Amino acid sequence: MEVAQKSGIMLERLEFLQDSITKNVFVDICRGLFESHKKIFSFLITTSIRRQTQEITLNQWNLLLRGSMLSSKEMSSLERNPDAA
Repeated sequence: MEVAQKSGIMLERLEFLQDSITKNVFVDICRGLFESHKKIFSFLITTSIRRQTQEITLNQWNLLLRGSMLSSKEMSSLERNPDAA
């Protein structure tokens, strides 16, 4: 709490505390991770924060996790990529 930036406005102070705690957790956890795992962990933290602030909607998150929910019949009716190699 002493490290986080000070503010007389409660909401600003809470935001500074949240940012400071998030950074400290990230740095502490990353000490025990391999480099390739740090990127995954960073992605998970970022998406979790954005999902909580609703910058990433549930539909967007589900699309990322599961892909398109189109059936094989619907997929076959879509136009093919004309530049496919």
